[in-house]
Amino acid sequence: MGLENTYVIGMDMGTTNIKAVALGNDGRVVADASLPNKFYNPGLNMHEQDANEWWQNVQYIFNTITERIGIEAVKKIRGICISSHTVSLLPVAENGMPLYRALTYQDSRSVGELREIIEKIGYKQFVRIVGGQPSVAFLPNKILWFKHHEPELFQRTKHFMQASSYINYKLTGVITSDIDQGLRTQCMDIGTLEWSEVIGDAIGVNLKELLPPIKLIDEVIGYVTPEAAKVTGLAAGIPVLAGCSDAMAAMYATGMSRLGDCGESSGTTSLVFVGSDVKSAPDVPVVTRPCAIEGMPWVFDAPIQTSGAAIRWFIDKFAKEETENAVLQGQNIYEYLNEMAYTATPGSNGLIFFPYLLGERAPLWNDYARGMFIGMRMVNLFVAPNL
Repeated sequence: MGLENTYVIGMDMGTTNIKAVALGNDGRVVADASLPNKFYNPGLNMHEQDANEWWQNVQYIFNTITERIGIEAVKKIRGICISSHTVSLLPVAENGMPLYRALTYQDSRSVGELREIIEKIGYKQFVRIVGGQPSVAFLPNKILWFKHHEPELFQRTKHFMQASSYINYKLTGVITSDIDQGLRTQCMDIGTLEWSEVIGDAIGVNLKELLPPIKLIDEVIGYVTPEAAKVTGLAAGIPVLAGCSDAMAAMYATGMSRLGDCGESSGTTSLVFVGSDVKSAPDVPVVTRPCAIEGMPWVFDAPIQTSGAAIRWFIDKFAKEETENAVLQGQNIYEYLNEMAYTATPGSNGLIFFPYLLGERAPLWNDYARGMFIGMRMVNLFVAPNL
């Protein structure tokens, strides 16, 4: 098949929404679709999503796109690649069925387990192994929590998966993990690029058995099965790539191509990143990761825990009147708030917000950090922003 009139599909499984686009070989978007994710908060510091709902949403999105581009175009889809939010803990049985809702990176119920792991390994050795500072957002402590609190389900667990790797499995029947998300789990030795025996021993598990085989982000891991084709509208046999985290996908999307290039991507969380030809020191508040961009062997990234999530929290808790006004004016609430922000004086009259609503990763790496408004006065900042 030549490149003329062919297509690819890219999907991003974000924390808040799952969205996908079909692109022509000229880079033109020919169809898109999206659906929001549902959150579950069964207890304090608990943040979960249902993998079965991920798959239902993905089916809807693929069906919508394939209907829009038509059956002849579907036959000319050359590949599918999926990025996703990370790091999650999704335990699946030997038959690939989810055993528990996925614990997302926002879930911080396992602070005690993280402390237990660090005490066993030692802080400095842990940082040397994973290339960054420990945080409850990552995987080792979540695995140990699951082992402690759901022992029967733990015994039935064949693999722990990420969001995109689960959808890749549903499409292809092949269980894998991409190298990018593998490095972000804090279960991988950054020196060997293999699952760490030291961290596995601290948890009391064999990570090489519990975590899927690692694949390069642009490696074809399998092909759309006839079963998946029936429920998605895709054609059987379409190649599926391993994919990567939404963070790495954002780096590509910003056009990073040279050493020293830097960028920032924002969604539910944010990430600040810069390319480099050397590793960062292990004790600085950024994370060093191998980078697949040619000529850029390393990338430093600084993940920020709640950016868009903090805005959503503010809207839900404080902006009822603004939300109603936005609806009356036919505006999106975010656009409405942006227009209000334009009228604020520089410095917002000394009002400062610390967005540590779920602890903080970079630059604090402190799971106990909490959000604050500082500099509040007895004036209504919304009605009179130019006081």
